[in-house]
Amino acid sequence: MFPGGSIGTTVSETDDFAFARSYRLIELEVRPDDPYSVLLRCVVIEGKLYLDAAPARNWGQLIRTDPRVRVKLGKTIYQATAMEITDKNIINRFIAGRTIYRDRKSTRLNSSHQIISYAVFCLK
Repeated sequence: MFPGGSIGTTVSETDDFAFARSYRLIELEVRPDDPYSVLLRCVVIEGKLYLDAAPARNWGQLIRTDPRVRVKLGKTIYQATAMEITDKNIINRFIAGRTIYRDRKSTRLNSSHQIISYAVFCLK
C-alpha cells in the first residue's frame, strides 16, 4: 500500500487500546499539518499500541519531528501521541508479539530476527 494523506476527522479518544488486538491493520496518520498516512501492523501491550519503523521509513522520521498522530481502527479515528521506546523489556515484548506481513512462510519473528534495528514507538 502506498502512503496516503488524511485519514478523516477525529471522532474518539481512548486511554486503552486493548481492543486493537482484534484488528489486522491500523492506519496511522502523522504530520497533522500536512497529513501522511500508512497502513501498519501493531502490537498491543498493556492497553498501549506499539509499532516500529525502519530507519529509512519517512513516517518514522516525521514522528520524531512531531509526535502527534491519529490512528484509524475500523471506522473510528483516535488521537494519540507517539513516544520512542528505549525500555529493553518493552522492546523484547514487542519483538515477541510482532508479526511480519511480508514473510509468507511465518507470521512470527524467527531466530534470525532476534535483534530489531527499527525504532519502536508507543502510541498513548
